[in-house]
Amino acid sequence: MPLDPSNLRVQVDAAITRLRTLGKIVNPLGLLSRVAFHHLAKPDGKDADHNQSEAQVEFLMSLFLAEPFPANPATASPAQIQECIDVLADAFAKATIYYSLTSESKSGDKNESEVILSPR
Repeated sequence: MPLDPSNLRVQVDAAITRLRTLGKIVNPLGLLSRVAFHHLAKPDGKDADHNQSEAQVEFLMSLFLAEPFPANPATASPAQIQECIDVLADAFAKATIYYSLTSESKSGDKNESEVILSPR
């Protein structure tokens, strides 16, 4: 069954809304710090793995810093931190799929666009 790009877009938009809401109800800098640690720190002697994503941290930073800092924000709970990590990863995955399904050739090449949009 082919993926519906419009449904993916709705899901990505909902995830972004949830991330922005989390940044308004808890201290966004504290939450960002915990998510960044999850994505950027690795145990000594271990190689980076697929869970680490500087791009996801930068995206979350842009969402949180685009909003006014909340007055008297609560500290994020472990559940809220995990939710943020999970929602962020899901949004990134779905946005990647959405982009690949809706992209066209930057040069306007019809054949390239057909390859880009062809079912995988």
